[in-house]
Amino acid sequence: ARHPPPGPAPPAPGAPITMREPTDADRAALTALAAARMSDLLHRHVLGAVKHVQAHKWSWPFNAPVDLEQVGEWRVGAVVAAASLCFFLTPTPLLPLPRPQYPTYRTVVADPIDLGTIRQRLEAGARAAAALPGTPPPPSVVRLYTHPDQVEADVARVFANAKAFNPAGTDVHLMADALATRFSARWAALIAPRSAALPAAAASDESAVLFGPPGGRSVAG
Repeated sequence: ARHPPPGPAPPAPGAPITMREPTDADRAALTALAAARMSDLLHRHVLGAVKHVQAHKWSWPFNAPVDLEQVGEWRVGAVVAAASLCFFLTPTPLLPLPRPQYPTYRTVVADPIDLGTIRQRLEAGARAAAALPGTPPPPSVVRLYTHPDQVEADVARVFANAKAFNPAGTDVHLMADALATRFSARWAALIAPRSAALPAAAASDESAVLFGPPGGRSVAG
Protein backbone atom coordinates (compact mmCIF):
# COMPACT_ATOMS: atom_id res chain seq x y z
CA ALA A 1 0.00 0.00 0.00
CA ARG A 2 1.16 3.48 -0.79
CA HIS A 3 1.47 6.01 1.98
CA PRO A 4 1.63 9.80 1.57
CA PRO A 5 5.06 11.29 2.12
CA PRO A 6 5.62 12.44 5.66
CA GLY A 7 5.15 16.15 6.38
CA PRO A 8 7.77 18.41 7.91
CA ALA A 9 9.00 17.22 11.26
CA PRO A 10 7.89 19.34 14.22
CA PRO A 11 10.63 21.50 15.75
CA ALA A 12 12.54 19.94 18.58
CA PRO A 13 11.79 21.24 22.05
CA GLY A 14 13.79 24.38 22.71
CA ALA A 15 14.72 24.85 19.05
CA PRO A 16 14.71 28.51 17.89
CA ILE A 17 11.68 29.67 15.91
CA THR A 18 12.67 31.17 12.59
CA MET A 19 10.89 34.17 11.16
CA ARG A 20 10.32 34.12 7.43
CA GLU A 21 9.50 36.80 4.91
CA PRO A 22 5.78 37.14 4.15
CA THR A 23 4.66 36.38 0.63
CA ASP A 24 2.41 38.63 -1.43
CA ALA A 25 -0.45 36.26 -0.64
CA ASP A 26 0.29 36.63 3.09
CA ARG A 27 0.23 40.42 2.84
CA ALA A 28 -3.02 40.40 0.89
CA ALA A 29 -4.66 38.07 3.40
CA LEU A 30 -3.51 40.17 6.36
CA THR A 31 -4.78 43.35 4.72
CA ALA A 32 -8.13 41.77 3.94
CA LEU A 33 -8.52 40.45 7.47
CA ALA A 34 -7.69 43.84 9.02
CA ALA A 35 -10.19 45.54 6.70
CA ALA A 36 -12.87 43.00 7.59
CA ARG A 37 -12.33 43.53 11.31
CA MET A 38 -12.49 47.33 10.93
CA SER A 39 -15.61 47.11 8.77
CA ASP A 40 -17.34 44.91 11.33
CA LEU A 41 -16.47 47.35 14.11
CA LEU A 42 -17.59 50.43 12.16
CA HIS A 43 -20.61 49.16 10.30
CA ARG A 44 -22.07 46.93 13.01
CA HIS A 45 -21.00 48.10 16.45
CA VAL A 46 -20.35 51.81 15.87
CA LEU A 47 -23.43 52.16 13.67
CA GLY A 48 -25.39 50.40 16.39
CA ALA A 49 -24.19 52.95 18.96
CA VAL A 50 -25.35 55.83 16.74
CA LYS A 51 -28.74 54.16 16.24
CA HIS A 52 -28.97 53.64 20.00
CA VAL A 53 -28.72 57.39 20.56
CA GLN A 54 -31.11 58.18 17.71
CA ALA A 55 -33.71 55.90 19.29
CA HIS A 56 -33.95 58.16 22.36
CA LYS A 57 -37.03 60.36 22.57
CA TRP A 58 -34.85 63.48 22.88
CA SER A 59 -32.79 62.82 19.75
CA TRP A 60 -35.08 64.61 17.27
CA PRO A 61 -33.23 68.00 17.31
CA PHE A 62 -29.98 66.24 16.38
CA ASN A 63 -31.11 63.72 13.75
CA ALA A 64 -31.04 66.07 10.73
CA PRO A 65 -29.18 69.21 9.66
CA VAL A 66 -30.42 72.40 11.29
CA ASP A 67 -32.97 74.06 9.02
CA LEU A 68 -31.65 77.59 8.73
CA GLU A 69 -34.52 78.82 6.56
CA GLN A 70 -38.18 78.53 7.42
CA VAL A 71 -41.27 79.51 5.48
CA GLY A 72 -42.62 82.85 6.58
CA GLU A 73 -46.09 84.31 6.22
CA TRP A 74 -48.35 83.42 3.32
CA ARG A 75 -49.46 86.42 1.27
CA VAL A 76 -51.96 86.84 -1.55
CA GLY A 77 -51.03 88.72 -4.69
CA ALA A 78 -53.56 90.13 -7.18
CA VAL A 79 -53.50 90.54 -10.91
CA VAL A 80 -55.96 92.88 -12.58
CA ALA A 81 -56.88 91.93 -16.13
CA ALA A 82 -59.06 93.87 -18.56
CA ALA A 83 -61.37 92.16 -20.97
CA SER A 84 -64.39 93.55 -22.83
CA LEU A 85 -64.21 96.77 -20.83
CA CYS A 86 -64.55 94.75 -17.61
CA PHE A 87 -61.96 94.37 -14.87
CA PHE A 88 -61.54 91.03 -13.22
CA LEU A 89 -59.64 90.66 -9.95
CA THR A 90 -57.83 87.33 -10.21
CA PRO A 91 -56.02 86.21 -7.04
CA THR A 92 -52.67 84.50 -7.58
CA PRO A 93 -51.71 81.38 -5.61
CA LEU A 94 -50.53 81.87 -2.06
CA LEU A 95 -46.78 82.47 -2.08
CA PRO A 96 -44.55 81.50 0.88
CA LEU A 97 -41.96 84.10 1.73
CA PRO A 98 -38.90 82.37 3.26
CA ARG A 99 -37.03 84.07 6.02
CA PRO A 100 -34.01 83.00 8.08
CA GLN A 101 -34.91 80.98 11.15
CA TYR A 102 -31.58 81.11 12.99
CA PRO A 103 -29.68 84.03 11.44
CA THR A 104 -26.71 83.74 13.82
CA TYR A 105 -26.30 79.95 13.70
CA ARG A 106 -23.41 79.84 11.24
CA THR A 107 -21.67 82.60 13.15
CA VAL A 108 -21.65 80.41 16.27
CA VAL A 109 -21.34 76.98 14.63
CA ALA A 110 -18.54 76.88 12.07
CA ASP A 111 -18.70 73.14 11.30
CA PRO A 112 -22.24 71.74 11.58
CA ILE A 113 -22.91 68.01 11.75
CA ASP A 114 -25.88 65.84 12.77
CA LEU A 115 -26.58 62.24 13.73
CA GLY A 116 -28.46 61.54 10.51
CA THR A 117 -25.48 62.50 8.38
CA ILE A 118 -23.17 60.36 10.53
CA ARG A 119 -25.50 57.39 10.16
CA GLN A 120 -25.73 57.88 6.39
CA ARG A 121 -21.93 57.88 6.10
CA LEU A 122 -21.65 54.67 8.12
CA GLU A 123 -24.36 52.96 6.10
CA ALA A 124 -22.73 54.10 2.85
CA GLY A 125 -19.45 52.67 4.11
CA ALA A 126 -21.13 49.35 4.83
CA ARG A 127 -22.50 49.24 1.30
CA ALA A 128 -19.11 50.15 -0.16
CA ALA A 129 -17.38 47.45 1.91
CA ALA A 130 -19.84 44.85 0.65
CA ALA A 131 -19.52 45.97 -2.98
CA LEU A 132 -16.94 44.89 -5.50
CA PRO A 133 -13.47 46.41 -5.08
CA GLY A 134 -13.21 49.83 -6.67
CA THR A 135 -16.93 50.62 -6.45
CA PRO A 136 -17.15 54.39 -5.83
CA PRO A 137 -19.23 55.68 -2.90
CA PRO A 138 -22.50 57.48 -3.60
CA PRO A 139 -21.89 61.08 -4.78
CA SER A 140 -24.02 62.46 -1.93
CA VAL A 141 -21.57 61.14 0.66
CA VAL A 142 -18.76 63.60 1.31
CA ARG A 143 -16.49 61.11 3.04
CA LEU A 144 -16.62 57.67 4.57
CA TYR A 145 -15.34 56.77 8.00
CA THR A 146 -12.19 54.67 8.22
CA HIS A 147 -11.77 54.53 12.02
CA PRO A 148 -14.11 54.64 15.04
CA ASP A 149 -12.33 57.71 16.42
CA GLN A 150 -13.66 59.76 13.49
CA VAL A 151 -17.24 58.82 14.38
CA GLU A 152 -16.72 59.51 18.06
CA ALA A 153 -15.36 62.98 17.23
CA ASP A 154 -18.29 63.77 14.92
CA VAL A 155 -20.90 62.68 17.47
CA ALA A 156 -19.19 64.77 20.13
CA ARG A 157 -19.32 67.73 17.72
CA VAL A 158 -23.07 67.29 17.25
CA PHE A 159 -23.69 67.89 20.92
CA ALA A 160 -20.95 70.49 21.34
CA ASN A 161 -22.49 72.55 18.53
CA ALA A 162 -25.94 72.28 20.09
CA LYS A 163 -24.66 73.42 23.49
CA ALA A 164 -22.67 76.27 21.94
CA PHE A 165 -25.73 77.69 20.19
CA ASN A 166 -28.32 76.97 22.90
CA PRO A 167 -27.55 78.56 26.29
CA ALA A 168 -27.22 76.46 29.42
CA GLY A 169 -30.60 75.71 30.96
CA THR A 170 -32.49 75.60 27.68
CA ASP A 171 -34.23 72.41 26.59
CA VAL A 172 -31.89 71.64 23.68
CA HIS A 173 -28.80 72.23 25.81
CA LEU A 174 -30.09 69.81 28.47
CA MET A 175 -31.08 67.25 25.82
CA ALA A 176 -27.63 67.46 24.24
CA ASP A 177 -25.99 66.88 27.61
CA ALA A 178 -28.14 63.84 28.31
CA LEU A 179 -27.57 62.24 24.91
CA ALA A 180 -23.83 62.94 25.01
CA THR A 181 -23.68 61.03 28.31
CA ARG A 182 -25.76 58.20 26.84
CA PHE A 183 -23.47 57.90 23.83
CA SER A 184 -20.28 58.05 25.92
CA ALA A 185 -21.49 55.23 28.15
CA ARG A 186 -22.37 53.08 25.14
CA TRP A 187 -19.01 53.83 23.54
CA ALA A 188 -17.00 52.98 26.65
CA ALA A 189 -18.84 49.69 27.13
CA LEU A 190 -18.98 48.35 23.56
CA ILE A 191 -16.74 50.26 21.17
CA ALA A 192 -13.60 51.30 23.04
CA PRO A 193 -12.63 47.73 24.10
CA ARG A 194 -13.09 46.40 20.58
CA SER A 195 -11.13 49.27 19.06
CA ALA A 196 -8.31 48.81 21.56
CA ALA A 197 -8.11 45.09 20.69
CA LEU A 198 -7.52 45.65 16.96
CA PRO A 199 -3.70 46.14 17.12
CA ALA A 200 -3.24 42.97 19.20
CA ALA A 201 -5.38 40.98 16.76
CA ALA A 202 -3.35 42.26 13.81
CA ALA A 203 -0.08 41.44 15.59
CA SER A 204 -1.30 37.92 16.34
CA ASP A 205 -2.18 37.34 12.70
CA GLU A 206 1.18 38.68 11.54
CA SER A 207 3.04 36.52 14.03
CA ALA A 208 1.20 33.43 12.84
CA VAL A 209 2.36 34.17 9.31
CA LEU A 210 5.94 35.28 9.91
CA PHE A 211 6.84 32.58 12.43
CA GLY A 212 4.89 29.73 10.88
CA PRO A 213 5.71 27.50 7.90
CA PRO A 214 4.52 28.62 4.47
CA GLY A 215 0.98 27.41 4.00
CA GLY A 216 0.78 26.48 7.66
CA ARG A 217 -1.88 28.54 9.42
CA SER A 218 -4.42 30.43 7.36
CA VAL A 219 -4.65 34.02 8.56
CA ALA A 220 -8.21 34.17 7.34
CA GLY A 221 -9.29 31.30 9.58
